[in-house]
Amino acid sequence: MTTPDHPLLGTFTVTVYEPARLTPVAPWTYVLHAKDLEAARGIALHHHVRLYDLDTHWDTGAPIANPDAAVVEGPSNTFNGAPDWPAHTPGRAWTDLRADPTALAMAGDVSAITAATR
Repeated sequence: MTTPDHPLLGTFTVTVYEPARLTPVAPWTYVLHAKDLEAARGIALHHHVRLYDLDTHWDTGAPIANPDAAVVEGPSNTFNGAPDWPAHTPGRAWTDLRADPTALAMAGDVSAITAATR
């Protein structure tokens, strides 16, 4: 996956966890483009809930649980820039969303909005 530069958007790292999860798992860390850290937090939470935390009824597709995800704050978890460790570091792995059309569209990249709707 290529990670295009976006001169009007910064790069941010955001870590998300699920405090009420019955089986403990490590937090998820995302690297993405956004206009600021606050927007990056929202984009990462949206991505996480959409993919991992929004359970739906098998037959109806209706939501059956309230999403329970939160941002892990702290200088080694949520910060400006990309991590300085490799993406597949055991215990510190991260997912690169910098080329994800939905994440870019949420960040305000108009070309990504067009690509995501095709």
